[in-house]
Amino acid sequence: MNKINKVILPAAIILVLVALAAVAVLMWQRGNFSRSYYAVYLDTGDLYFGELSRFPYFSLSNVWYLQRDSQGQGNTLSEFAKAAWGPEDKIKINRDRVVWTAKISNASELIPYINKSSGQKNLPGNIPGGTGQPSSGTSTP
Repeated sequence: MNKINKVILPAAIILVLVALAAVAVLMWQRGNFSRSYYAVYLDTGDLYFGELSRFPYFSLSNVWYLQRDSQGQGNTLSEFAKAAWGPEDKIKINRDRVVWTAKISNASELIPYINKSSGQKNLPGNIPGGTGQPSSGTSTP
């Protein structure tokens, strides 16, 4: 092998591997792989549910949030995209504001509500950890 072939062959192999990795990441981001739902609790007291993405930034898609009614009688699960101000169904989250995240089990009662519902859904009883009330909307998560 001459000197040029010794450089071109490894470079071509590296380019092919990078292209394959890029295709795999794009397929994963487009949802061809099943994503799990997560709960994300912020230091503002907001509790969000959705499909968590950590790359290229911390974000949730298919977003729902938990609201406690003014009398503290129960919880309402609301779809973020159905808010009056018409947001997209994806939010970027400042990692510094996250208190905790938790993967939601497929056996959770929350999953059927999210999959079958549109808009708002009253939840029976209280969800553990749902102590926060969503903020007034003046701050961005």
